[in-house]
Amino acid sequence: MLDQMMKMLEGQQIGSYRLNKFLGAGSFGGVFHASEMVRNTSVQEVAIKVIPESSDDKLIELQNARKLEHSNLIKAYSVGEFRFLNTEMLYLVMELAQGSLENHIAKGSLSSGEIKNITAQVAQGLSYLHSQNKVHRDLKPGNILKINQQYKLADFGLIRTLNNKSHTQTVNNGGTIIYMPPEAFKGDISAGWDMWSLGIMLIEMTTNQFPYKFDNDINQLMARVMNCDLQIPTLPREFKPIIEGCLQKDRRQRWTAQQVLNALQPQAQPTGKMPVSQIPLKTAKADFTQLDRYLKNGQWREADEETAKVMYEIMGLRTRKVMGTELRECLLKEDNCKNFSREELKIIDQLWVKYSDGKFGFSVQKKIWLECGGEIGIFDWDIFCKFGDKIGWRKGWWLDKEWLYFSSLTFSSATAPRGHLPALEFGIRWWYGSGKADAKERACNIFLFSRL
Repeated sequence: MLDQMMKMLEGQQIGSYRLNKFLGAGSFGGVFHASEMVRNTSVQEVAIKVIPESSDDKLIELQNARKLEHSNLIKAYSVGEFRFLNTEMLYLVMELAQGSLENHIAKGSLSSGEIKNITAQVAQGLSYLHSQNKVHRDLKPGNILKINQQYKLADFGLIRTLNNKSHTQTVNNGGTIIYMPPEAFKGDISAGWDMWSLGIMLIEMTTNQFPYKFDNDINQLMARVMNCDLQIPTLPREFKPIIEGCLQKDRRQRWTAQQVLNALQPQAQPTGKMPVSQIPLKTAKADFTQLDRYLKNGQWREADEETAKVMYEIMGLRTRKVMGTELRECLLKEDNCKNFSREELKIIDQLWVKYSDGKFGFSVQKKIWLECGGEIGIFDWDIFCKFGDKIGWRKGWWLDKEWLYFSSLTFSSATAPRGHLPALEFGIRWWYGSGKADAKERACNIFLFSRL
């Protein structure tokens, strides 16, 4: 019935959006591919979730989803309301994905590297959610979407706030049975719910099996989940500790998202402690409060964009608007960088180094530049190419290597190479070629090294 109603919405205009195609039903609603229209012209492709109700509780739920900001969570742009067939409906406008983990798994076996990458990005998203006292409750491959190289948690219809407690109770267990923990049927909600789901997903990704035998009988499956009747297949050695840690029957003994990340990235553990003195977040020239917040939450893409914005403001450079979007153009040229404020650059670098446990930051990039044979303040095309290869800004094979656009970078501390960030979003976004002609103008980071 829901699918039929959603199908009827195809081609309808709601607000400034045209619903192009019904993609499928999610929790409590349908998802559409849509276009934002201005003067009969599509200016942006988006996904829109339509919910056939307009209760205050549902509106609050959508507003809360919009407030969630992390690079491994689907970004929600706006919330709206419309009327169709005498029914008041709500909708949530979101970024459009290219596919899901479910699609990826269906295509064939995943490599060990792919599984580590996906698991790390999911754990990053969960770590952020749990730090906000929220539990997803419907973590599964169909709700993990891919946008460029990022995997993001989606479909927050069952998300629950713990109200500053480690767990709470509900009469609505929700979720998808095969990924649900045993305590879900008692209405017990905690961050451990999501960690159990991640453990089941990892078994699915590593073995193409589920840890239950139920002969397609839903009642038999429910009984096995409730009784924690697991039949775990032989697991790859590198993922076995993580899976066993996530699938502890006692939710209080389960691994946290951070423990999963620690197991996946032992090389990223801190080699030394940051100075005890607090890094100043405000100076006469700049306010770093938002940058600190993004970095603390592991929102690496947003932090990179904020870094560029703050540096731009410090230098007093102007922006211009194109179709309503603020653009920064030809920002940090050699002279700008070599004269950039030492105090503010040091603060930016300390924040990046602190929150990435020494993996990201201008000082980290400086060491790599020197390791590649570079000299401080001197541009060398061959060295710059080696530098780009080492920090993951170039991909491909030998002569066919290309410089990445900003959107193709890896915004994950677990999977990005050392020194990958900050990329100063403008420095790579506008790179249209890989030749020497405009390389020096785009190599802004290396001219900052002389100020550290």
